[in-house]
Amino acid sequence: MTKYYYYILLLIVGTQYSCVSDANFEIDGAESRIFFYSEFEPNQDIAFKYSTAIGLSDLTPEINPTLTTEFNLELREGNVLLDPSFRYNPVTGLFVSPHNAQEINTGTFYTITTNLKGHSDIKKVTATTFIPEPKDFIALEDIEDRSYQESNDYIIDKDIKISTDESHRYFEVEAYVIDPNDDTSFKKISIQPIHSVKGVLPLPERKSILIESKELNSQFAFLNLQATIDVNLLDINEGVYLKLKTVTEDHYRYHFTLAKEIESTYAPLSEPVVNYTNIDDGIGLFSGFSSTVHTLPFKE
Repeated sequence: MTKYYYYILLLIVGTQYSCVSDANFEIDGAESRIFFYSEFEPNQDIAFKYSTAIGLSDLTPEINPTLTTEFNLELREGNVLLDPSFRYNPVTGLFVSPHNAQEINTGTFYTITTNLKGHSDIKKVTATTFIPEPKDFIALEDIEDRSYQESNDYIIDKDIKISTDESHRYFEVEAYVIDPNDDTSFKKISIQPIHSVKGVLPLPERKSILIESKELNSQFAFLNLQATIDVNLLDINEGVYLKLKTVTEDHYRYHFTLAKEIESTYAPLSEPVVNYTNIDDGIGLFSGFSSTVHTLPFKE
């Protein structure tokens, strides 16, 4: 097994929130590969991260394209070639499609194919994803709200319980408020399980949780939401927005193994993690999702 060192994007396109953190992965082979990462959903711009992961025995330097002329890229809906005209955003480090440039539909397959120009030694990559139909919570209840105002801050501290639809297996739950002063226009609210429950996995790097509904088995997941926000945000938000993302198995397995990889760095004696990607001949994730959003009112 050969280690690849690269930046991995933890991206939530639906809320235009992203952060980048270092991560190591062990992958068969020693050659450099394309790292491609994109999560996308209907009614949102398509965005992706594009770079390379460097094999330890490869002398090719890391490549971080900033122009679409540096690579060939095809995006297809079924067999239909799309042309959303991506542009690089130097603030986020992402290639983004113009607003509403491309309609994304649920119940549809999308395929990405790309290769770097002038780098025949780096393999072309391809990946396919499906946009699942959105599901809603079976149950959502605000249990206790200990939120309070302190000077110019509003301290969010709220407990809720949820249950998800077993007709779909994989979900991610995140919470946020609209914040015009944030670079992404959204501020993520940290979510943590109150009790350890099978089928519920916290993702601290994303401030969200993964849910595997078959393992949760119709039980309630009890969650705590915490954040400190500017008190002025109470005037422009109806409450905390709770988003249930109906995700693919690829999405779930990628972030599940990534979370275990990060966890193992703090537990040297833990078993090695087999990292997951759905990018053929490359590394990363190409995955569609759909979502529903609920409002949890602020404490009066």
